Amino acid sequence: MKIGYQSMVINPTSPQRPVGHLLDRNNLSLTKGDMFIRCFFIEIEQPILLVTLDVFAISPIVIKKMEELAQHHFQSPIKLIASATHVHSAPSLFTGYHTFKHNPKYLSYVLERFEICLIKLRSQKIDLKIAFSCQDITLDGFYHHPLGTTRLQLLSLYDDVRPVSHWVFFNAHPTLVAKNAHYFSSDYVGAMLEKLQRQHPFETFIFFQGACLDVDVDEMQITPTYQESIKISNILVDHINKLIRSTAFIHPSSIMTRTITIPISHQTKSIRRFVATKNPQLTHFAEQLLPKIKEYEAHLPTEVDFVVFEMSQCTLIFTPFEWHSFYQQQLPSFKVLVGFSNGYYGNIDRPAPDSLTMSSFFETIRETQKTRLIDTLKKL
Repeated sequence: MKIGYQSMVINPTSPQRPVGHLLDRNNLSLTKGDMFIRCFFIEIEQPILLVTLDVFAISPIVIKKMEELAQHHFQSPIKLIASATHVHSAPSLFTGYHTFKHNPKYLSYVLERFEICLIKLRSQKIDLKIAFSCQDITLDGFYHHPLGTTRLQLLSLYDDVRPVSHWVFFNAHPTLVAKNAHYFSSDYVGAMLEKLQRQHPFETFIFFQGACLDVDVDEMQITPTYQESIKISNILVDHINKLIRSTAFIHPSSIMTRTITIPISHQTKSIRRFVATKNPQLTHFAEQLLPKIKEYEAHLPTEVDFVVFEMSQCTLIFTPFEWHSFYQQQLPSFKVLVGFSNGYYGNIDRPAPDSLTMSSFFETIRETQKTRLIDTLKKL
């Protein structure tokens, strides 16, 4: 088997607006915490290209352009999986819900950087072995934990006994940078990966966002700033290094992939449900957003693809949703639920949620479908 890795900075080069907080903000030009595109190539029977970008979400139209570039570069069919790390203080690569629009100039810039990554990518033959570990942790003082803990999972790839790459899966919103910050940022994601890369200079690190819908910053405990993202990244780095050091066994492994098509249907929530909460902020946004989302409903797909990676010790499930952490906790620890992959088609709250939140606006999946989704995830 052959693998290859390449990354490039994608900090914006011209003033533009960040997305992710549903607030009108001025154009920004500063960056604190570099944003990256990271590409990981796996040469198997059907070659795979994993791409992560430090952005809020990625439109299907953007992914299609990336697929075309990858096909042209490799001169053969390739399976592309593009995942957003879901950082909120970033320029837009997502258009949808008549609310979000990608920035054409930024898109062109990112696609150029993607092409350069492909050109510079060099693959090496390895004797693939893997190690997988999992730990449920608490980040009290930083995050709300409605279900008690947050799951940290680590997949390490080895060339025989030499570690070559580590894939970090974690479910917590990258919203430690304040909503009104005057700079772009990759938040705790970038700070964490930068520190890990310095500590392990001959290994690569990639981050994938898990089921983070309900795991958000506790603003009663902290004031969001870039310094808080540094603090939380240091905590995560310590946990990840412990998982790396505690690896007792590595196992020979192949990588099998399959794509599962899931039928879905949509129904936008009614404004009166938000009015009934007697929450002025929710009511205000409901009146502004829900008519747009209802109008956009016709553009949402009736089928979505889940891409499944099967290895000797773990199963990775790449999906185009933002999931409540409830769904990850329904799965055994060796299964990883990844969101914001190959598009973004809204949020999926836990079944019969107790209350409505800002995240509820973008949940259009019908309540009756949630049990079927849980069954599907368990069978994968």
